[in-house]
Amino acid sequence: MQEPGTRWPDFFLVGAVKAGTTSLYRYLDQHPAVFLPRVKEPHHFAPRFDPGPLDSSRAVRDREAYLALYAEAGRDRCAGDCSPYYLWDADSPRLIREVRPDARILMVLRNPVERAYSHFLMVARETRVRGSFLDELRTDRDKRGRRWSESNLYFELGLYAGQLRRYRACFPEEQLRVTLYDDLVAGPDALVRNLWAFLGLPDTEASLDTATRHNPASVPRGPLARLALASRRGAHRLRLHRLLPLGLKTALHDRVLLRPEPPPPLPADARDWLRDAYRESVADLADLLDRPLDHWLT
Repeated sequence: MQEPGTRWPDFFLVGAVKAGTTSLYRYLDQHPAVFLPRVKEPHHFAPRFDPGPLDSSRAVRDREAYLALYAEAGRDRCAGDCSPYYLWDADSPRLIREVRPDARILMVLRNPVERAYSHFLMVARETRVRGSFLDELRTDRDKRGRRWSESNLYFELGLYAGQLRRYRACFPEEQLRVTLYDDLVAGPDALVRNLWAFLGLPDTEASLDTATRHNPASVPRGPLARLALASRRGAHRLRLHRLLPLGLKTALHDRVLLRPEPPPPLPADARDWLRDAYRESVADLADLLDRPLDHWLT
């Protein structure tokens, strides 16, 4: 139960990173009884998520500031928090349980090989990557720091079995719903309506738009756009980027600086390295879900 006088979220979409959480966030939000805050990824319950001073606005650390995000939700709407690093951060399940032991937990898991490559492409489009994907994988995995600001965690973010076990240790099975990115792609309408039911929401007669893909693969529109994206880590972003309204920042980033483009093929050497590295974890996850996942590694 919620603490008296507070309004914590009712459900948490906890990840995984680059597994369709943005699309699922947009689809769930189409239900009239769902409330999602203006800050899409507050990461309040992920103390290990430390993106650095230039991106600190993405992590809402202050309790009162976080609760203020839900001040307009009221008691009749189903409020949610979509923060994909909650799946990776070992403290997140416990911290969420402390304030909402009755919370509903949603997960969407993607083939970890494809997830890692999609993550790499996202980083590469906005920063200067000097090595190949395999070089970056090896370098990143060997870094001593395991916080977000010290490593991209390409490999660790895909170790789903251990992450799922942490949530099962904190929440009863009936409060957890694990879906696969494969299901989101194959039948998004059915999946979203199923999740609405899991959240205790009646089906709605309003039309459901799942044809639009959110946060698709994209590249900078040109050299100036690439420079602007890279400058997000520069000093002038610290002064200017935070002054822009959230909607304007999103439009600038997604519509002006980027254009959709299919990703280049996954390099064979990195694919083979990742398949071998993930084999044990994927087999473990298949046992936990009682669902075959052999296709992820073939």
